Amino acid sequence: MQKKKRELKHWDAHFAQLCEIWLPSFGLDVLTKFSLGKMPLQADVVIIKKTEAEPLWLKHPLWKHLSDYNIVEFKSVSDRFEQYDLGKLITYGFAYQAKQKLSIESDLSLWLVVPVITETLIKTIEKQREIIERISEGCHKTKAYFPLYIIEYEALPDKEEYYGLKLFGRELKKETVKKVITWEGEENLWREYLSIMTIFHLKILKEVERMLTEKQIKKGQKELLGIILKKMGKDGKKEVINTLSKEEVINTLGKEEVINTLGKEEIINYFGEKGLRELLQKAQEMKKKA
Repeated sequence: MQKKKRELKHWDAHFAQLCEIWLPSFGLDVLTKFSLGKMPLQADVVIIKKTEAEPLWLKHPLWKHLSDYNIVEFKSVSDRFEQYDLGKLITYGFAYQAKQKLSIESDLSLWLVVPVITETLIKTIEKQREIIERISEGCHKTKAYFPLYIIEYEALPDKEEYYGLKLFGRELKKETVKKVITWEGEENLWREYLSIMTIFHLKILKEVERMLTEKQIKKGQKELLGIILKKMGKDGKKEVINTLSKEEVINTLGKEEVINTLGKEEIINYFGEKGLRELLQKAQEMKKKA
């Protein structure tokens, strides 16, 4: 049971961090792990419109549906929706109104972000004597005391506007991974996309990287490997080095970057002095041939 709790927190934390980086660019305020009272009354994400900001969210296919106040509940692929989740989300809505002293007529919506709409979710909504209305591909609307929007992220189109959400799906198409690696959008958001993929989709990420031409991955590959090595702990770094091949890591990042990232002592302990010299020699030979 303890292992499952850590896993769920892991997914939620990355979703919250993505929202913090992504949504302010649309003129939105984002509050994560927002306390609504005594634990466990804590919303994953609260999104608030900035009245003084240019309404850039109106141009986004999902965020154009936002209300003034929005309570978001994220469900990962390892944390399926259960009937009590709807009751919890409704409670969050009333608790937020009370805490912020909003009127009952305030413009507040609930958002449920799920991998897929399951039979359990459909039946739960039906018990409210409501139906789920499809707004667009992967985006749905219903009512649960408040307006309720359901984002089915595995069903979202393979388009730039949805990259961040689709990265939380069970599987990624190679074409999607390729588009994300070579995407030339906002740098901090791009880094977060890569970070999410290195944690949840490392295998296919490496497969796609091997398929891309040097021109396509020159920037992306170096940044990607750097993020992988810098973000993971000691054991994680070793695992990644084995996955990507030691020669590739050194050849791509360069000797100095590898040393700065991993630390001299850790490198020598892991590779051994003789093995390290051989790897550096191979990397130099590969560089001359390129």
